[in-house]
Amino acid sequence: MTHKPEISLEAVEAILLAADAANQPVPETIDEQLLYYYRHRHGLRPEVNAALHRLPPERFAHFSEQLQQALTAREKELPDSTELAFAEWVHEPAFEEQWIADIVRNAGEALRTKNFYTAYHTLTSMFRDALGGSVYAVAIFDRALAELAKLDRFATSSVGALLRLMFRRVRFMALRGTTPRGLEAVLPGEDLRFVDRIDEAIGKEDPLVGLTPAEVDTLFTAWSAMNWDGTLGLREMFNRDSTPPAIETRPWPELVVHVEATSLHRLESGERQHRSLSRLFARPEPLADRIALAESIAAFAKAHGDAGHDAMQRVLPAIVPHVAAANLELKGALEAAAFRAFRAGELKDLLRTLPRRQRSAWIDKLLKAKNDKHRQLARAYADELL
Repeated sequence: MTHKPEISLEAVEAILLAADAANQPVPETIDEQLLYYYRHRHGLRPEVNAALHRLPPERFAHFSEQLQQALTAREKELPDSTELAFAEWVHEPAFEEQWIADIVRNAGEALRTKNFYTAYHTLTSMFRDALGGSVYAVAIFDRALAELAKLDRFATSSVGALLRLMFRRVRFMALRGTTPRGLEAVLPGEDLRFVDRIDEAIGKEDPLVGLTPAEVDTLFTAWSAMNWDGTLGLREMFNRDSTPPAIETRPWPELVVHVEATSLHRLESGERQHRSLSRLFARPEPLADRIALAESIAAFAKAHGDAGHDAMQRVLPAIVPHVAAANLELKGALEAAAFRAFRAGELKDLLRTLPRRQRSAWIDKLLKAKNDKHRQLARAYADELL
């Protein structure tokens, strides 16, 4: 087709998908219409790709041959304009290897700088251009992931966890329109503690398209169990009520499991929006049990730098009043988090409620510090104790 179709690409795709869903013959006219749009640098959607692969074999082979010609012409006109979504028809190993190398280079930089967001936008753009490749693209994703697994800190760092989550969700989105699609990779599991919102686990690009009602229910039920504080954004994803049971009434062992799998950002935002931590630590369970849960959070936070410190700025005000009321001192990672705040001059009113002996020990530490600012702060704290 040399002239633009009278209907939009979206309308052409709708005709294809409707016929495919109804198991009816796909009108012959859509082949040339799709080829025109792909020749003129329009993208390929994964569910459209999946439907094309269900065309009769001879027709699909003919379409593939024409598409390859269209892509060749497109590339001559504008070099490097072909997205990875069309890799199946490009038939160039170097094209795929270059994409993998670019993914590994950008992800490696994120690992090196310990900052996922240095590469986030580049990786997101690359994956968005690849989603339409469907099953073929997923095989390329898996090859890239295998290369990433060889890099230092990929298996042990928070950046590595965020990269793994990204691969899982783009893999899931790329398989829209295929059956069986498989939910295992996007159910709560490994790296759950780095999920701030549901779309970070299952995707933002229409991830539920093509799922059966039963599959959607499975996802909703599994993630609802994790949504103890109402911060996962389930309502926006599933368009249904996702209000969790009251924190005050849920079984404590169940809450402990879910809280210990909650991301630092969620802990912070949950307390800010719903006072989730304050309500959690005000429960009537033995104080030792509540302190143990807070200590578990603090131990995880300690390994995550500023993000951990920010979360502990919400955890400490929720647990310290109960510890101070019992005239107990903080221990372990909880003490380390509190001392970091004390050393920074933060949470003064809260931390001065702790036993005098603990505060005196912290002041002695600061007086011996090499940092003039810390020694000055120690003297100010000492004046308050007198």
